[in-house]
Amino acid sequence: MTYSHMVKQDADWVHAVVEELYKQTQENILPSIQVKEAYLTDSLSSHEFELNLESALMAPSKGVVFWSWEHLDQDPWKKEVIRKKVL
Repeated sequence: MTYSHMVKQDADWVHAVVEELYKQTQENILPSIQVKEAYLTDSLSSHEFELNLESALMAPSKGVVFWSWEHLDQDPWKKEVIRKKVL
């Protein structure tokens, strides 16, 4: 799983990790991205969420996992971003 916000990396890092894991395993890779800040006090902006989502969905990714669903349910704007990017 990849959590770019928690490890203070930019959105490109998410895709780089997916690519590297795929190269090493040739298996399906399903990255996980944060929906809301956790563990750190830095806020997770909607723009940062959108960039991480785009990066997480780039091939060879097989989709994305959102951490956590509870936080996603509390943010209608992020649900709309997902709807636009996935549907």
